Amino acid sequence: MNPRGTSNSPSLKPLNNERLHRIVRRGITYGERSPDLADAPESGVGLFFLCFQSNISQQFAFLQKAWANEPTFPPQGSGVDVDPLAVRAGGSQPQQWPTGWGESGRFSFDFRDVVTLKGGEFFFAPSLPFLLAGEHL
Repeated sequence: MNPRGTSNSPSLKPLNNERLHRIVRRGITYGERSPDLADAPESGVGLFFLCFQSNISQQFAFLQKAWANEPTFPPQGSGVDVDPLAVRAGGSQPQQWPTGWGESGRFSFDFRDVVTLKGGEFFFAPSLPFLLAGEHL
């Protein structure tokens, strides 16, 4: 969900408008997997997603509503594929993936069978200047 200037939306031109919606994000895996990833766990593994932003309505909420759940985003022909892990209204569509690194063969994979949203929360994190100001109290 980072179009990098490929969006045709007039509201995102110039590129600086697009940058207003950027967030700092991190995904962290949890659970135990075999080192070769040959196992197919039914439960107990996943991805923990965390992000920070200064304006939740213009950043995270915008990304979910206008980009993740918008069927016309990213625009066709932009060279950018749909994020297969983002929660999308109606689910994601199967995508074509390389059969191996540097190989020309491709296979279809549908992430709807493996991605399940478990929940979410919003938390307030005070800014660094606020925390530093507390040192003088």
